[in-house]
Amino acid sequence: MKTITLLFFAILFASNAKAQEWQTYYEGQGITIQYRPVEIDDAQLGISHKRIVFRYENKTDKEVQLNFNRLITYSDSETAAKPQEKKYHVSIPANSSVEYNQANSMDKTFYLFAQDKKNTIKRSLINFDIRDVTTN
Repeated sequence: MKTITLLFFAILFASNAKAQEWQTYYEGQGITIQYRPVEIDDAQLGISHKRIVFRYENKTDKEVQLNFNRLITYSDSETAAKPQEKKYHVSIPANSSVEYNQANSMDKTFYLFAQDKKNTIKRSLINFDIRDVTTN
């Protein structure tokens, strides 16, 4: 089963996304938030983007509701980072993780737009910060 899962992810990312290793952004309260940059090339959707994708891990033996805000800075914004108006919520099963995948690829809880490789969208991500992390 592990081989099939690894093969599936290898095919998925080889076909439409180039990925790097996960980097830990936050660790505390039994939760780890990780991110990595990926390149998404999808001819059917007509996109060729760079994204920052997220994985949320629960290291406790109970299901956790993770809540947080993001501060983001894009190249077209003023020098100050702008908070996103949406508060994000993720349910994570006990001793498990949830991460960006094809099923949630349009859910911004799991990604940030970083850059349009076709240069149709002029702005690009300069920085992001995850704030106000809480669990219930």
